[in-house]
Amino acid sequence: MSSGGQGQGPRGVSEQSLKAIVDFIPAMIWVKDASELRFVLVNKGAEGLLGVSRDKLVGKSDHDLFSPEQADALVARDRAFLSGDSSVDTHEETINTPNGVRTLRVKRFVIVEDGKPRYILAICQDITEREA
Repeated sequence: MSSGGQGQGPRGVSEQSLKAIVDFIPAMIWVKDASELRFVLVNKGAEGLLGVSRDKLVGKSDHDLFSPEQADALVARDRAFLSGDSSVDTHEETINTPNGVRTLRVKRFVIVEDGKPRYILAICQDITEREA
């Protein structure tokens, strides 16, 4: 999960190409470090939904982006997920964004390295219009 460089991924695909692929996915995608719950990767979908550039998102926590109450709830959900038995979680959550209150369908995965949770990967689809 490095943030730059031209390293090679699977089958010789460059890191730059992998980032471009993730950016083309219309859903919001983010990756958080499992220990500090800070964003280490976000795509253009996350930038658009949250109204914040990735330069200002990477390295931040939920407490840097949301109200204390909302951030506490998001962190509690992440911590419960990480301490549970499942490596996949699907749920709906509501967040406040510059575009108003949005309802997201969230699918999260734990990425394990050396037998320990290293990252949380989330793919979030904005379903606000479907809920209206």
